[in-house]
Amino acid sequence: MKIIYLAHSVTNGGQNLQKIHTLISWLKDEKFVVIQPTSNLVPNSLAADSLQSIEKSDCVIADITTYSHGVGFELGYAYALKKSIVVICDVYAKNKVSKFLLGLFPSMIFYNDQADLERKIFSQLRSVTAQ
Repeated sequence: MKIIYLAHSVTNGGQNLQKIHTLISWLKDEKFVVIQPTSNLVPNSLAADSLQSIEKSDCVIADITTYSHGVGFELGYAYALKKSIVVICDVYAKNKVSKFLLGLFPSMIFYNDQADLERKIFSQLRSVTAQ
């Protein structure tokens, strides 16, 4: 079973949080273990817990739909550890994505709805599990 760390905004998530919860349910149905940041921790515990979770994960999925310094840092940390990374973003936020991230992650997934995300992410996750 593969472990996925799901990086997403825990403080600015708003309406996107429902999409995150649906994605987590889908990933679990697909037999992945999903770890995510815990919003009820104090900042230094949140950071330490998140970094340890990234270290033990096989793959990091980062939702950049909602701007978050924390997700940016988590992406950088996972990148430095040479983790498999899948970056996702709702298509409505596509014009807000930095060119830097587009350059680092050219296979970034822009999705229209949950079904579109699941379809697009499936092949990328299967390649991770094959490793």
